Amino acid sequence: MSRPNAAGPGSDAEAHNEPSSRHLVIGDLAVLGALIAGYLALYELGISQTVWDPLFGDGSSRVLTSPISKALPVPDAVLGFLIYSAEAVLAFAIGLGYARSSGPAGALLCLVGIGLTAAGVVLIGMQLFVVHALCTLCLASAAVSFASFAVSIPDLREWAARITKRGHDAESSMAGARGVS
Repeated sequence: MSRPNAAGPGSDAEAHNEPSSRHLVIGDLAVLGALIAGYLALYELGISQTVWDPLFGDGSSRVLTSPISKALPVPDAVLGFLIYSAEAVLAFAIGLGYARSSGPAGALLCLVGIGLTAAGVVLIGMQLFVVHALCTLCLASAAVSFASFAVSIPDLREWAARITKRGHDAESSMAGARGVS
């Protein structure tokens, strides 16, 4: 199966469809995050009776059985697994050249990365200030989100510039329509 290419050699569309090692790194991190979240989900779902925690003793079980972890209708680790999996699919699609970072997949990948990073900050805060226990693999999952976010910064900058430019273009066209310069 060949990579789709929307335009001829040297075009802007071709440049955005080229494989991206940075997006492959994001995909690899997302797979790691999905594996961690999947392991934690097995414990939260009761499929596994123990959870590994080399640093905080029973901290992981305290975090994973806390009222906070049961606040959603679905265990939070299951959601993490699904979202990391979506991030991996999007990142690999862009990284292998099947989607463009400047297209909808790129926008969605940026939103997923921001969401996972925000969730990591919130979950660490909950562990520290509400549950008063730490979970090694939960912290590892957050670290994966932070690393993925760091690798995504060029995409985030590109999308922020596009949004800012569209806002500026819209203001300029409205001012022009009113005869204001």
